[in-house]
Amino acid sequence: MATVKANGWQATLSLSPSGTMVSENTRQVSWTNKNSWIADITGIADPGGSLNTSITTCSDGGAFKAGVKAFASACAND
Repeated sequence: MATVKANGWQATLSLSPSGTMVSENTRQVSWTNKNSWIADITGIADPGGSLNTSITTCSDGGAFKAGVKAFASACAND
């Protein structure tokens, strides 16, 4: 799952292709990895409502194979 947030005074966020609204400035996107070696998510985040807007994206991923669980998380601010 990825969480995308627009940072700024009265910031709003639209996300394409789609995203579940968490709040006015935050959307969450879920995906299922159907390839055994990579998982990708693409789209466009469009911030509005503020001249000083930045976007923070955090991606979380988990896997379970052969009885072993793995989890990774990373964030980027742009």
